[in-house]
Amino acid sequence: MSITPERHAAPAPGQRAHANMVWGARARALIEQTHALYASWLEAPLLACLLDAEQKLFEQSWLAPGHTEQQAYISSRQRLQSYRDAIEQRFRSEVIKRFEQIGATVDNTAAPMPLALSATLSLLDNDETDEHAMLEQVAARSEARHASTLFELGYRFAALAAQPPLAGDKLPLSAQAQSLAFLDALREWELPAAHRVLLLDAFDHAVVRELLPLYETINQHLIDAGVLPYLRAYRVARPGEDPRPHVPADAADAGPAGERHRAERGKIDQAVAVCDLIHDRPIGRLGDLSATGLQLISHAVPRSDAVYQVSLRLPGTGTAPPLELGIQEQWQDAAAAPGQVWAGFRIVSISPADAERLDTWLAPPGSGD
Repeated sequence: MSITPERHAAPAPGQRAHANMVWGARARALIEQTHALYASWLEAPLLACLLDAEQKLFEQSWLAPGHTEQQAYISSRQRLQSYRDAIEQRFRSEVIKRFEQIGATVDNTAAPMPLALSATLSLLDNDETDEHAMLEQVAARSEARHASTLFELGYRFAALAAQPPLAGDKLPLSAQAQSLAFLDALREWELPAAHRVLLLDAFDHAVVRELLPLYETINQHLIDAGVLPYLRAYRVARPGEDPRPHVPADAADAGPAGERHRAERGKIDQAVAVCDLIHDRPIGRLGDLSATGLQLISHAVPRSDAVYQVSLRLPGTGTAPPLELGIQEQWQDAAAAPGQVWAGFRIVSISPADAERLDTWLAPPGSGD
């Protein structure tokens, strides 16, 4: 599949003046490649969607109970035919906006209103309950149908932006985000709500229900690029392991964290830098390490639940290559040193070879004899 957008493609994410500057060069390139894969794939299903919508409006005009309703369907069909290219371009631009939100700063102190509730309030005020119901149905069906691939995609996009796993309308390629973008693209042409529901149904059948191959292609593209290639976010603890994170000595009395139990950890007797591979920068110094997680001390406070792809060298292993891990933030505590924080992470991605190296490093002296 070509990753070059076709003739109707909107500018790639990052080409606008207000593009999100949080992205590093590697993250930006991968997000733009992802968008290009999507833009190339979209050409045929989006055209099929708009043609099917025209046909649905034509059929409804014949079934309308009166002349006024019939004329409304005919008018909507004519507008759809006249502005098809403009609607398609507007839709692509709406999708670009959602791509540009990847990595945007999130206010963790304010709990956002759930999408379903906010949409309900907005749509009920405009007597558009059918549109809201259709949106929920489209999203629910897609999440049930594509749960596994969407889950992986959400984690890989999160690693690109060092933020919590993306889901729902926060994941640009989800059915929810795509459907909302499609409806936003239609609003400029002031179609009646009942007609937008017909178009959303066409979008569901032609675009949303065909998304699985695209998800698989993009996941594989990111895997090939080294983004969480061994993702297993729900790792099962090995016998004898304590999956709860351990607290460093200088944070032992720091509130609830002081109650956490110690897992079997390797001794860290030297400074070990932990580097973010996506953004090519250090994110902290290793505190301790186990088969299920690690903790580090840092001047930068990580986002709650954020996913990172990191590398670190196992102490005492000489010139052996560093471990490459996918990790997800679990907890934070103030360190004894001013301006520093301890943070605990669980491992969500590790290669079999690196897992074996880590097990060997963690094994008590003489256990292999």
